Amino acid sequence: MRYFIVFIALLPLLSACKKESSPTRQLDETVDLAKVEKKASGEFSNGPYGQVIGQVRVYSQEQDLILALENFSSSNGPDLKVYLSKEETPVNFYNLGSLRSTRGNQIYKIPQNVNYKDYKYVLVFCQQFKHVFGVAAITF
Repeated sequence: MRYFIVFIALLPLLSACKKESSPTRQLDETVDLAKVEKKASGEFSNGPYGQVIGQVRVYSQEQDLILALENFSSSNGPDLKVYLSKEETPVNFYNLGSLRSTRGNQIYKIPQNVNYKDYKYVLVFCQQFKHVFGVAAITF
């Protein structure tokens, strides 16, 4: 009985340590190809800590730059981010934000003050544990 009481007392602490995963719902954010110009592209390959497949495209639309993940699928993990990076491991990078889903087409806006041509890679990166899930080398 004593162990049961201790377990019940510790249960809230154990559940507070749960690692949150990225959303897994299928996304279908698309780009109107008649209104954009493709500037760069690449193909994901697996990183040491995950499996990622799909394509990366950079499009210009009027004054905006858009990074699109197309036919995308990734292993799940906590705190996954999308980075523009100068290296295959993020040393010099720009964080485009949290990965919105582990599946489907996704669009991320590249801020105007970021020169996308300075970055050779797009990464799916677990910021919490500093693990690369996937890498796409982009060509212009």
